[in-house]
Amino acid sequence: MNKVWIFVGSLTVLIALAIIFITFWPMKKNNEESKTTKKEPAIARPMSVREPKVAGQFYPEDPKELKSTIQEFLDQAQVDNNKNIQAIIVPHAGYVYSGGVAAYGFKALEKQNQDIKTVILIGGSHHEYLNQAVIDSNDVWKTPLGQVAIDEELRSKLVEASDVFKVSSSPHDPEHSLEVEVPFLQSILGEFKILPILVSIMNDASLTKVSRILSEYSNSSTLFVISTDLSHYPSYENAQKSDQKVIQAVLSGDYRNLQNAIQELEAENIPQLDT
Repeated sequence: MNKVWIFVGSLTVLIALAIIFITFWPMKKNNEESKTTKKEPAIARPMSVREPKVAGQFYPEDPKELKSTIQEFLDQAQVDNNKNIQAIIVPHAGYVYSGGVAAYGFKALEKQNQDIKTVILIGGSHHEYLNQAVIDSNDVWKTPLGQVAIDEELRSKLVEASDVFKVSSSPHDPEHSLEVEVPFLQSILGEFKILPILVSIMNDASLTKVSRILSEYSNSSTLFVISTDLSHYPSYENAQKSDQKVIQAVLSGDYRNLQNAIQELEAENIPQLDT
């Protein structure tokens, strides 16, 4: 059963979820050569665009239908919120399964007066095993509702901060976990940029490093959107039980509690449970 979590304040909970890596080597010009060599005019490179990969599958491809579908989800979500939100955790299944649940997180954002300029999207890779946190290399992402620019300045800063961050479009190209959140964001926010990050397998030291680096960019104009399905396929009763156990572990702010909670649930052999 999908759940949505809304976090206000500390981003310590991201230790269990945030994982990222980038490789980037800036070209250096020789100072003396630049003095004697005539500079060639800069040639603008074509803008690289990530086209939507799951439109028409996970969510409607027609812009009008997509906008209407999202608005219906938002209208049905009843949320009271008067605080600025720093992070939300929302599911990423097809809208017919998870859209109504995800809407509660996005509805809470819609009801606040926070001016979000950058959204850091963090999700799991379903197609590649990643031992680093990977940021997409494109310039913009496209959905049926339009284009959203990548925060290239923040991407460069993270790359320079640590080699746990890597830039590559390869794992992002076929991935749905981050793409499905973007139309919701386009529906509730004004002008904003995104920083899409995929994670998979990382050790504890890397998890901690990534969390500490990302926390430096936590402010009133930055939102973290964590995309993950909390559990899959159990009965309603078992989902309620297991989901609450996982939620409490996440709220503790210690990723080891989350690991322990998942191991304990696995040991219970709950039918059809995959957390």
